[in-house]
Amino acid sequence: MSKASISNNPIVKRIYVFIPDNTLLSPMSPGVGVEGSSWSDHDVLRNSRGHALLSGTTIAGNCRHALSHAGVNHADICHLFGDSMGHGGSPGAEQSRLWVMESEIKGMNAMIRDGVALDENKQAIDKRKYDFEIVDTGATFDLRFELLIRRNDQPEDQKNDFAQSLGYKSEVTFMTMLALLRDGDIRFGAKTSRGYGRIRTSFDRAQILVCDFDADPQASRKWISFRWPQIDSESMAMQKDWGMLSDYCDISRWPSSSRYSRMKVELDLVSSILIRSKDNDAVGDFVKNKLLTGDYVSQIHSGTTAIIPGTSWAGVFRSQISKILIDLAASCGFEDPALIAQNLVNELFGTASDDSSLGDRDLTRASLICFEESSLLASHEYEGGYILTTRTSINRFTGGATRGALFTTLPWYRGITELDIRYPKDQSWVEELLMIVIQDIDDGLVSVGGESGIGRGIFRCNQITVDGDIRKVSPSYPAIARVLLDEASKKGGES
Repeated sequence: MSKASISNNPIVKRIYVFIPDNTLLSPMSPGVGVEGSSWSDHDVLRNSRGHALLSGTTIAGNCRHALSHAGVNHADICHLFGDSMGHGGSPGAEQSRLWVMESEIKGMNAMIRDGVALDENKQAIDKRKYDFEIVDTGATFDLRFELLIRRNDQPEDQKNDFAQSLGYKSEVTFMTMLALLRDGDIRFGAKTSRGYGRIRTSFDRAQILVCDFDADPQASRKWISFRWPQIDSESMAMQKDWGMLSDYCDISRWPSSSRYSRMKVELDLVSSILIRSKDNDAVGDFVKNKLLTGDYVSQIHSGTTAIIPGTSWAGVFRSQISKILIDLAASCGFEDPALIAQNLVNELFGTASDDSSLGDRDLTRASLICFEESSLLASHEYEGGYILTTRTSINRFTGGATRGALFTTLPWYRGITELDIRYPKDQSWVEELLMIVIQDIDDGLVSVGGESGIGRGIFRCNQITVDGDIRKVSPSYPAIARVLLDEASKKGGES
């Protein structure tokens, strides 16, 4: 932006928002992913003091992505976050109105998680093993935003009670972003569609400082003496000139812009489950009150709580939905059912490109379905807990133990959990497919985790709710049929 344009379009208002102590409800992966990482293939970003850091670019990228998914006008998003040179054929660039500060993560417990690509038979794909470092649940961080309003910014013209008190569109877009943060629709870091980066915000303690240079004679003094609020060990000290965000704009009453439906399924684990993890320190004391030693693998956990990662749920549903779509397409007589099924599965679960070129956007697609991480808990009826199991391979000819084949595992037995899935509200065929897989899980046709050949990972489904309303599995699936017909006609695959 040239000096002439700045002088003709000066800043008339600066709005500072400070949201303290946002708590991680699921692990977060704010990684760097550079070659030569110290601990994993994708380390957590750290500052010069070695403290975990959530960068401003990560926060801004996650917020911008959430606004786009919420259906906010693209021009309004670009006005708030800036527009790159030549975007949409425009010869000029626009500077971001929103400044996002980096945040140091407090109370971090770093963990290493394994990842591997599996084929349709749950076998590891060669050379597709990796690991990544995460910030475990319970860590906290602060959010700091600065919003700039210029004189020639477009005024807000929406006719609703919530937006009328705000003078400019960028303010409305910013408050919409905070409302998405309130609703849990903004996640931070990587793998957000697989349950990572979910937070609980502290809007009841959020503070705001408004420097309105046109309306407030003290605005210049406020700006010159500006300092972010300080956090002590017990409470947040209210600094001079700062007020509560709720007094400026009550985010709790701001209408939701979420376009996601939320399906929750109550599950009983009727057998055992083992999704392998070699990080055993946190669970060793859970077995007979003795610290376990030696080489063994346990059920993956967060802290001392056994969990089912969102990546595992996604793998289960992706594999089963692929089989269902192939069968349905074949029964309809389509010429290439596997191709039709693959196209629809890629649309649902996303695709990742091995081509790193910036122009190769068609090969990378975000997942439409988001799976939350599930906690395995004990219940009165189903109890639940870790049980140490030592086994050996048996020689099929002699019936004796195979030499050197003794191994120990620490699976989780029985208990309860909840499957939490988010998907677009306007995609009824997605809900129908999810319901079919849930029915297959309830019938014992689909297992979760490893060692399914010895009966692990079998669940019983109880109540299913969608946006709080109880649902039952339907015997007919008209939306899936329409999507299959549309896909077949596009590909010329209908017989």
